Amino acid sequence: MGETTWSRRDFLKVSAAAGLGSSLAGRLSIGALAGRASAAGKGKVVWVQHKGVMDESGAVNREILGAMLDRALCELTEEKDPIAALSRFVSPDDVVGLKVNTLGLRGVAGTTYTSHFAATAEVLASRLTKIVGKPERVVVWDRHNGDLRSAGYTINVDGEGLRCYGTQDTLGYDSQEFPVGDRKTRFSRILTEQITALINMPLVKTHRMSGVTGALKNHYGSIQNPSDFHGNNCSQPGIPEINALPPVREKTRLIVVDALWVVIEQGPRWTLEYMRPLNAIWVSTDPVAVDRLVLDTIDRLRAAEKLDSVAPDAVHIELAGKLGLGEWRLDKIQLAKVVLA
Repeated sequence: MGETTWSRRDFLKVSAAAGLGSSLAGRLSIGALAGRASAAGKGKVVWVQHKGVMDESGAVNREILGAMLDRALCELTEEKDPIAALSRFVSPDDVVGLKVNTLGLRGVAGTTYTSHFAATAEVLASRLTKIVGKPERVVVWDRHNGDLRSAGYTINVDGEGLRCYGTQDTLGYDSQEFPVGDRKTRFSRILTEQITALINMPLVKTHRMSGVTGALKNHYGSIQNPSDFHGNNCSQPGIPEINALPPVREKTRLIVVDALWVVIEQGPRWTLEYMRPLNAIWVSTDPVAVDRLVLDTIDRLRAAEKLDSVAPDAVHIELAGKLGLGEWRLDKIQLAKVVLA
């Protein structure tokens, strides 16, 4: 799978030939999308943990990781078969985008400590392919090719197999502007044109402005101008309003959290000094509940090391909840925790 520099015209030609054109976006109504999103219920999060999923160097055992993901999907949907569970959210007609988070990896790039990125996406993609038919109908994406490479991904825009590329190196941003408070933003054309279903794949780490970065803030990698929304702890306007916009709400089907590692300080940068193994995968359809658990998990780990809470900065979680985007109250979240070993 080689890396290629694409013109916009070439990219659209190949996308259309592969069945990735924007015409697919209309095949599922908003009502159908909402029905799938409600398959698990508001406030429900499944947490599956296995201490053997990584070794001390961070190298991932993919067989164990796959078993963890399968169990999480079945627990979330109450299905007995993981492919049947995943089919609650994705159809054979879909082109599925996996929105990953590859920011801040300079300190660990090129080491086994980044192996969890590709491992989690590829294990999920292998199961999605059983539904959508071809690996080319699954797209791993983020803002930049360079960040994706730092996470250990192979850039693949036109070769066989799982697709992987950054917005700014391929299609760029949609011409449609969306109001965000007194500002505006534009979304990645990967989100608006190339894919019909989105699986949000956040991490569990701190952020110096928003306290934590999880499912909600992952969409700062989906918009053209994230720096315009860093004030007020990335809120008012910012994270809550962006997640309420149609490209995010209408296409998001599932959240799969790579919680193998937690970054408890100096995020969004990754440094070995502040990385702690959690050895977990979380799945949910509720981004607010996910982020409330991200906050709770980070704060518990920080308290054990006598570090201050980051909750005062994580104001976006409650604000997003009050916008109707999910459950922000910890005592209302339905957490199903499964420890496999």
